[in-house]
Amino acid sequence: VLLLNMTNVLAKWQLHHVGKKKGGKEIKISRMEEGGVVDEKDAFQFDVTSGHLRGPSKDVLVPGSSERVPRWFPLSPAVPHALPSRDEDLFEPTKVTITFRPDQNSVYVSRFRVQVDAGIGTDIICRGTGSYNEEDD
Repeated sequence: VLLLNMTNVLAKWQLHHVGKKKGGKEIKISRMEEGGVVDEKDAFQFDVTSGHLRGPSKDVLVPGSSERVPRWFPLSPAVPHALPSRDEDLFEPTKVTITFRPDQNSVYVSRFRVQVDAGIGTDIICRGTGSYNEEDD
């Protein structure tokens, strides 16, 4: 998952697990999975759970390469480019890797919230199926 900051303001963010509320809205799942759904936050592991993100982030891939540039940056070689700046690497998006490590042979569905101080956050719904079958590992 890539986290981007589209503003010019430093964004401080944190990732939190959002548990199911009793009597509240639940995550919609297929009818096959209704019986054995497990909401366990430890089944999904994140390599980064908080940080600061400078903006605007480099959110566009240059065609034919893996280099990222801001949306307003000219992509054509015919258009003059500004010289690279020393702090250019600070505007890279934050990459968050999610690892699924189930304990049971069940379907896992968990909701996590990216909460931004004085900003708009978002929810991430993680879903995975645990298995005791070694061929699935």
